[in-house]
Amino acid sequence: AEYMGETLRKKKIMTTFNIGSDALTNVLKINTGQGSQEKALQTVDVLLNICGKSRWTTATQMLEDLREAGKKLIQSVPNEMVVGNVVRRVIHIVREEFHAILSEDPTKSTDTNTEQKRGALRPELVTFFLQSRIDFNKPMTLEQVKNFKAQVVESIENLKTEISNSHDTITEQAVQHIHHNEVILVYGYSTTVHKFLTEAARKGLAFGVFVAEGSDCSGHNMARALATSYPTKIQVTLIPDSSIFALMSRINMVVLGASAVLANGGLLAKSGVHLLTLAAKQHAVPVIVCAGLHKLSPLFPSTRDSFTTLASPSSVLPSDIEIPPTLQPLNPMQDYVPPELIWLFITNSGSYNTTYIYKLLADIYSEADYQL
Repeated sequence: AEYMGETLRKKKIMTTFNIGSDALTNVLKINTGQGSQEKALQTVDVLLNICGKSRWTTATQMLEDLREAGKKLIQSVPNEMVVGNVVRRVIHIVREEFHAILSEDPTKSTDTNTEQKRGALRPELVTFFLQSRIDFNKPMTLEQVKNFKAQVVESIENLKTEISNSHDTITEQAVQHIHHNEVILVYGYSTTVHKFLTEAARKGLAFGVFVAEGSDCSGHNMARALATSYPTKIQVTLIPDSSIFALMSRINMVVLGASAVLANGGLLAKSGVHLLTLAAKQHAVPVIVCAGLHKLSPLFPSTRDSFTTLASPSSVLPSDIEIPPTLQPLNPMQDYVPPELIWLFITNSGSYNTTYIYKLLADIYSEADYQL
């Protein structure tokens, strides 16, 4: 009877998940122009639906449901690292809330307080040590299950709010980094970078912006958007990518968006950004990256091309060109930028050096979930 009950529970939760995941997958595949923020919010909605409608008696069952759903989501959209990041954040939330439920148990309070006193100077080590000792198979009373479920749903809603407000939180820091009459270089179109620059102009700063076209020519949209936002404050110049190195000596700062920030402080961005950052390093121009915490990934790049996705070469080659059989044209969609080429990350929780990424990882993820 217990086995049949568990089978029916899994069947019900996977039915709920399939409805949400199919809708998410279809949206992500059809709406390829979506930003990472929208994709992250859709992923949160799917996982929130699972947490709200699933039936379980232990935290392990809930973690298994989320992990299984997360694997399917990642497999369905393997090129969207933000999906995996959100799954890990939600699983980390479940672990923390279960730890909070146990902390309310008088039989557990002494051990918890003792461990917290031992590691008061290193809270991330306390969290890791405590979670490694937690028995997630421990049965809960009906009252504990109700409280646990309510706390998990509330925390996931808070995560959704954090992601929704990430652009606003990042742009509020613009006046701390942009100064009057500076010349800034951006690459292609990025929603975060666009809002970052326009917020500085809204606060009264006047500056110039060189917009590189980018490998996907999205720089045209960026230049148009900046020029129409605050024409009296932002002087916009659209340039081809071939002019980046020649103009770099006139640039005060490079501002970039990101597809993902990796665990070593490296960056995944539009194809062509790596060459731009190399030119910036040659001229000692600071490179800052605007990225929400939902883009921070705990994965390490084993090689430079570990996360490189190749697109069809038809988008960069004329349709009537004859390609020799010995030539294999490659069209990478993203570039990996090593951490030594990045000066600063501006996130919705503050500004950080690349060497501080490890601390952010410890705050928002559980090490046990780095590999789902």
